[in-house]
Amino acid sequence: MENEYFCVFHTDPSSGDIDIECKGEGQEIHFTMMINYYSVPVLFFQLSRLWRGKEVETEMDGYGMAVVYYFKKEEDRMLIKHEIRSSEGDFVHHFNFDFKRFAIALDHGMKELIEQQKALGNYPLPKSVLPDLLEEKNIQEYEAFSALIHG
Repeated sequence: MENEYFCVFHTDPSSGDIDIECKGEGQEIHFTMMINYYSVPVLFFQLSRLWRGKEVETEMDGYGMAVVYYFKKEEDRMLIKHEIRSSEGDFVHHFNFDFKRFAIALDHGMKELIEQQKALGNYPLPKSVLPDLLEEKNIQEYEAFSALIHG
């Protein structure tokens, strides 16, 4: 099971923080970010640019969390450098994922989040609940990413 990929979106509705847990090939990375309604669509946008070859390298911060993610596409691999700054010191972790499998796992994790929120009656959102991770423009960014990777 070590070679299987999966991704889970852990959201905190009260704070807007998100932890996206992605596992594959015996590796586990957590994308911890604030302002989920902004950071998650940016993640999909950045990965889409890498997928299409518009960029080979890009970076993204935690939007309030003391982390930085550096992404580099090398052939069919996604190299991620994850820097964490804390009062206990700075920590750097390196990951090397199969880009397609990583992207599909991320897509599946977001799809599961949407399905969970539908089951709870929280999706689609009323227009009065904005900004939110599951607002229409963010879902469109996710759907564009999903369509791209499933080509």
